[in-house]
Amino acid sequence: MTIRIRVFTLLALLSVLPVPSLGVELVHDRPGQVLLFPMFTTENGWDTYITVMPQDLTRSYDRTAGMFTVRFLRGRDGTPIKTFNVYNARATNWRVSLTGSAENSGSSTLRMAEGYCIVDENLNALVEGDSLEIPDTVGMIEIYAIDTLHLRAECDELAARWETGSAWDLNPSDGRLPAPFNRNLALYGEAYLVNVGQGLSATYEPEALIGLRPSLTHNRPGANFPNLAQADPEAIVDGEVIVPESGLGIDAVALALTGDQSMVINDVIAAPEINARTDWVLSYPLEPYKNFKPFLVEFEEGQRRCEEFGRRWNLDPDMPTVEAILDGTVGVTTWGSGAARWAEWDPAPTVPYQAALCSAVNVVSFGGHPPVLVDEDSALLSAEPDPVAKSLTESSLGLRWRPQGIPRSREPYFPRPVTGFRLTVFQNGTLNDGRTLANYATLRSHQRVETD
Repeated sequence: MTIRIRVFTLLALLSVLPVPSLGVELVHDRPGQVLLFPMFTTENGWDTYITVMPQDLTRSYDRTAGMFTVRFLRGRDGTPIKTFNVYNARATNWRVSLTGSAENSGSSTLRMAEGYCIVDENLNALVEGDSLEIPDTVGMIEIYAIDTLHLRAECDELAARWETGSAWDLNPSDGRLPAPFNRNLALYGEAYLVNVGQGLSATYEPEALIGLRPSLTHNRPGANFPNLAQADPEAIVDGEVIVPESGLGIDAVALALTGDQSMVINDVIAAPEINARTDWVLSYPLEPYKNFKPFLVEFEEGQRRCEEFGRRWNLDPDMPTVEAILDGTVGVTTWGSGAARWAEWDPAPTVPYQAALCSAVNVVSFGGHPPVLVDEDSALLSAEPDPVAKSLTESSLGLRWRPQGIPRSREPYFPRPVTGFRLTVFQNGTLNDGRTLANYATLRSHQRVETD
């Protein structure tokens, strides 16, 4: 059971003034308190560029001085792998590039192209032009707006504020850094996927949440806080405040990301005459916090949590199948307290089972083509549903997918928080006697609709 309360015009003020939180809400074309990037990749020739534009909600101009926390999550299971604080000066964006590491094949190199200061978990102070290692090549990114900040200190001085322990030194003896607690900061963000070798580029905007809580704490670099589990246990969906039965903030975040729109729709484009290829990215942004996947699947390397993609019945005999069992940890949080009330399914699923979405970031390539965004041997690749493969006789089709597993009629209903996009690349060859690539890419974020 959930409690729904109608919210009136006060919601419109959220885009202009800092007001007390009414609940977690997904917003579009507006700055957010939290930005969720469903994918970065440095595989298969791709680089990822991230731009964050801080905005003071009490002023009319963008690019205010502000501080925010950035967390990178592993593509395989969503485990946090790198968390640091950013302190940015006024009139500057924060722009970084992510490229494949020249020293570690399983890592990426983050380089700050524009910005004032990064302080990492070891209290290293990084400025424009400096770089640090991200220990994965595909993953997700969380960014939390902490507050506006009037910078009058060097980057190494900012890092030194943490040397006494986990608390920020609010009263330094030199008096050069005032305590920054106005709670007016919001963030715009963009991600650019660029493949220089293929002459391809595409852009997407992250999911933006507001109302996670009235304020987010300024924590020591590398800490697990702030995080989505700290959200107040209320969500705003279509103008209504929804209180999850569990009373958990992470369930409010899940409701905000999905609401009543449980079906994901997007296009699949496959035109052989111009070598069109399509990848779907399906990411689970709440993977580190709570298990929303209904199956445990046995692989050679051990058990993994999985979701189906496409039909589970009448499987193509040529498609690989695996043993599947119900995952009793569905609905159990890993950050914070709380446990599932739902742990049974009647009838039980039939095996064998075609494993599909078994990672935090999943990539599905269509039409029998090799993947676009990740390496061909990537563990994040998922099997294309056989009915879709058989339908790709034309150049394109629209595809709808609704995660199965937990019936909506059973309480408490756990919405599937899945985000991502479709990327299609077209390879037309070259122009000017081979000197100019005539390729291009199109990207469209997944849309959510109500189940038919």
